[in-house]
Order: sequence, then C-alpha cells, then structure tokens
Amino acid sequence: MGLLASLRPVGWRLTAWVAGLLPAALGVTSLLYPDATFSLDTVWALAAVAWGVAFIALGARTDDAESHVARRSHHVEAEHLVGN
Repeated sequence: MGLLASLRPVGWRLTAWVAGLLPAALGVTSLLYPDATFSLDTVWALAAVAWGVAFIALGARTDDAESHVARRSHHVEAEHLVGN
C-alpha cells in the first residue's frame, strides 16, 4: 500500500490514508488487547501507531505542497497572459 501511495496514481490520497491507518489500527488494537494472539509487543505497537500517523501526516503535507505549487504556477501563468 505504501509503495502504491508513493507512486501517486489517481486516488492516491485514499491509498495513503489506508496505508497509514492499517498499521495505526494494528498498533492501537495491540495496545488495547495485549493478550490477543495477533497483538504486538508494546514497543512495536507504539512504533506501528507512530508509523501510521507519520505516513498520513506526510501524505497530507505532500498534498498541501502540491496544491501550493499548482496555485503558484497558475498565478504566474495568469500574470504572463495579462502581461505583468
């Protein structure tokens, strides 16, 4: 999922969110149910939560940076057409 999100195909934001939510959910579930057979150790559960949150945050930051660049290039193009 992470590799697919990094390639940024159409709909990549959803892929980035899923790729971040899955490890975060596993980490939170492991912390809530430490005796379950699927449960990660506490350190690994916290690492999974941190990884998921970081992946989502970086995906959102990349999205913000791309929209800023797109707005800036559109503004420069509009100035060029007006002749400023």
